[in-house]
Amino acid sequence: MTNFLQYVVSGLSTGSIYALVALGLALIYRSTRILNFAHGDITTAGTFFAFTLLGLNLHWTPAFLLALLFGAVLAMAFYFCVLIPAQRRDASQLSQIILTIGLGLILQSLVARFGGTEPHSFPFPLSDSKLYTFYGIVVSQLGLGTFITGLFGSLLFYLLVQKTRIGLAMRATSENLQAAQTMGIPTRQILALSWGLAAALGVLAGIFLAPALLL
Repeated sequence: MTNFLQYVVSGLSTGSIYALVALGLALIYRSTRILNFAHGDITTAGTFFAFTLLGLNLHWTPAFLLALLFGAVLAMAFYFCVLIPAQRRDASQLSQIILTIGLGLILQSLVARFGGTEPHSFPFPLSDSKLYTFYGIVVSQLGLGTFITGLFGSLLFYLLVQKTRIGLAMRATSENLQAAQTMGIPTRQILALSWGLAAALGVLAGIFLAPALLL
């Protein structure tokens, strides 16, 4: 029974952070019906950005916040500068999906060029070797922090979407774009916000996965 609970705790710790990545993918697909194949690459780029800032001796708090902002701005810039012009030229949904593949390939090349291809140890304030024991179940400090972050991030995402005016606008836009435009909702800004939020969730997941899996 103890082994079973140990696997459950470990699975929840890792699964909660992967859920943030899934939420980002679902958010973009729900709002734009586009499957973003560059989502993982934006996550990687944002995590490498945090790694670079930490290498410049910046404290981890502003480094991580700037990395989230970097990922969000990158995704929003792609939406405004690439997807909207493509939509104005009546690009099909498949064409827009292919554009995300192109973005992913570009980001992969840039990360390999400036970050190198060798694995890096990601400096992190939480330790993977410091362990806590609860009734025979062992969990690392990093695992506990990962679980709390994944749970807290999912809760904030739920509250944003379900309990705020911005969330209402996001839901209205995803349900019926034309009706939302008729009601005066700035749909392009809302969709860009969805892309930015999805990217930020992905980068947050990447920051917590990197110290456990290497960068």
